[in-house]
Amino acid sequence: VILGGLSTVFSVLFDNPFTEFQVFYFSVKVVLSLIALPFIGISLIIIIRKIPLDRDKYNAIEKGIAERNT
Repeated sequence: VILGGLSTVFSVLFDNPFTEFQVFYFSVKVVLSLIALPFIGISLIIIIRKIPLDRDKYNAIEKGIAERNT
């Protein structure tokens, strides 16, 4: 039903409508991308949480940079 609706919309928009294979290929790419998005988000959250937030180390680095600039 969705593929039929997509092909109907595309045939109205363009003079040369997409073939069924093109619509299927496009739909599969969109669905796979939507499935992959949560996994990418979860991976980014895990990577960001592994970065240590050590305030003393950060202050020491910032102090060293400030000393070099003066």
